[in-house]
Order: sequence, then structure tokens, then C-alpha cells
Amino acid sequence: MPNFKICCIIKVVGGMVIKDIEYKILNYMIHIDDFLTIKNIAEQLDISERMVRYALDNIEYILKKNNMPELRRKYGLGIKICLTREQLDLIARRESIYKNYLGFSNKNRLILYLLKSHYSRTLLELSDFTGVSKATVSKYLCEVEEYLLEKDIKLVKKRNKGVYLIGKEVAKRRLIYSIVLESYDYSKMQGLLMPKNMDDLMIKNYFYGIDIKYIWEILRKSLLQRKITFSDVAFYNMIINTCIMLKRIQQRFLVDIELEKINYLSETFEYEEAKKYCKDISEKYSVVIPKTEIVWITMHFLGANPVKLLEEDIFSSVSQRTKLMNCTAAMVDAFENEMHIKFNNSDEIVRGLFVHLIPAINRMKYNIFIKNNLKEDIKN
Repeated sequence: MPNFKICCIIKVVGGMVIKDIEYKILNYMIHIDDFLTIKNIAEQLDISERMVRYALDNIEYILKKNNMPELRRKYGLGIKICLTREQLDLIARRESIYKNYLGFSNKNRLILYLLKSHYSRTLLELSDFTGVSKATVSKYLCEVEEYLLEKDIKLVKKRNKGVYLIGKEVAKRRLIYSIVLESYDYSKMQGLLMPKNMDDLMIKNYFYGIDIKYIWEILRKSLLQRKITFSDVAFYNMIINTCIMLKRIQQRFLVDIELEKINYLSETFEYEEAKKYCKDISEKYSVVIPKTEIVWITMHFLGANPVKLLEEDIFSSVSQRTKLMNCTAAMVDAFENEMHIKFNNSDEIVRGLFVHLIPAINRMKYNIFIKNNLKEDIKN
């Protein structure tokens, strides 16, 4: 069976919509400056030739209605289209509430839609949004209810009122992070700067209006100026969480953090770095980034993996620092004994492991999740 999502995404004209698979076909074709057979397209996208034919019928209609270049057909050669990236993006965004949800499964699309809502949504509204029946929406809601509880978010369903989500903003942002990066490979994160596949497009479209390349550059510049180094995973994590923060502020949702935690974190070195970073973002997007949001970014700075040890770190007392250093040294000793080896540079290894454990402790302390595609490879 072909593996793809048959979901209505983008309302373009009248009752016509462009589906994920049709967008995927167009996106593939605009990168090929040559004629393609239906068989070529089917094999490349791992779908049936019959499905390609059906998709092309709808594509032709949509292109014509939007005054876009039409498909060119040549007997014996196949099909070609002279469509630019800008024209394809225009099709994907015209007159549509679905424009930010291209490629997501209907269940995830439903969750993201509820997350951006300030009030309850009726089954009819959710049905219109997802393009499925109210019965199917009810089924989806039942299926995601337990998943949401695992994320510390409660799905509330009230007769004659509608459906809405209850939970802390921090938990909601973690959920968005999980959904957005559900199937994304961090090793290909450069694709966000110049989307090449559906996963790239999903993230780019969800954060529509947010210049990921700009955030990428100011974060890189900030780290270079302050001689701080993040691992690739931590860097990408920071990019995505910055985008989530901006999107939530634009949707008028602010993070809620305990006063005690705010007071503690605002005294850290990382808070000052986060404040400068947020200032650049605030000026670029003309938004006010309150202190709680700066603290939220601080938590992610603390959860990053610095390669060099900063003079100030998470420890509020010398005894805490000493305790972790002793624990780290004991781990290295235990490894040497188990493997019957002796490191020549054990002190250097202890210091390096100590630095690596600091952000790990912070991630546990502030419940920060970083997706790492290498985790399973390391386990195996």
C-alpha cells in the first residue's frame, strides 16, 4: 500500500481543494526541468499510477482557475510544468485556513487547530476544518484524548458548547514541538532554509510569516559573538522553539512560569544571553517579548549542549557543583574498572562529561525535550 496522507488541505477556489499528494506532485515537478511520465512520478513518490492520474486532473483544474501555467503534455515524453516556487506557494496559501497545516495528519491538524483556539470549537467547525464528517471528528477526538493526557493536556467536550483544550502553556508548546517534529530528521534541518521535501514544507508552512533563516542567522551570530558553541541538535532545537514562541505570541498566548523559577533563572548568565537574543527578534517582528518568554528561552539555553564550560552555570552553591563533579569522576572510574583500562587524560574526560551533564540536568529540571534522531542508533 502506498504510504501517504489523503487529506484535504488548501481551499483554492469554490469547492475545489488541493490535497497533500497533489502538492507533493507539483513540488516534485517544479524541480525537474524535463518531461515526466506518469510512471516516473508514481515511482518517485511511491504511489499508484492511477492516483497520479486522478491528482493531475485536479491539478489541471486548479492551475487553470488560478491563471497559472498549465501542464504541458507531449506524446511519448510525458508531462511538464513551468511553475515557479512563488507560484506554487501562492496556490498553497490563497484563501485558506488550512495553509499552515499542509502535510499534517488529520489528527495532528485537529490538535494544532484546537491549540490556537481561544474558545471552544463545535464538531461542525472541526468537521469543516478537517474536511471529514462529524462522526470521524468524534472518532479522532476519542483517539487523541489519551495521547493528550500523556502530554499533560486535557481534552474537554461539552454538549452544546464544543471542544477545547486545558493545560499549561509550557505543556502546549511541548506538544506543538512533538507534532511539528514528529517525523522530521534533524540531520536534514538545513532543508528549512530551502525546502526540498514535504517534511521541510510542513514546518515552513506551519511557521508561515516567520523567517526561519533570519532566526537561524541571529542565533548563530549571537553564539559566535559570545564564544558559545551548541551541538547541532541543541541549535536546531533552539530554532524551532524560538519559532514556536513567536507563533504563540502572535496567537496571543503567553507562557506561564512560576514566580520562584522566574526569579531564579533571571539571575543566570543564560538569562542575559536570552534577553539579547529576544531583543533582536522583538525588533524584527515588532512584538513585545515579556519577561516570562525570555525566561522560557533561558530554559532552552540552559538545556543546550555547550562545548566549552561557562564561568557561571546552573549551580547555586559550590557543594552542588562539587557533588556532580565527584559523581562524574566516579562514573569514569567505574568505566575504567569495568573495561580494565586506564585513561591517560581522565581529568579531561571528567571535565568534558561534567560539561555535557549540566544541560542534561537542566533538561530534566525544566522538563525540556530535545529530539535526537541518533538515540536509537546509539542504543543499538
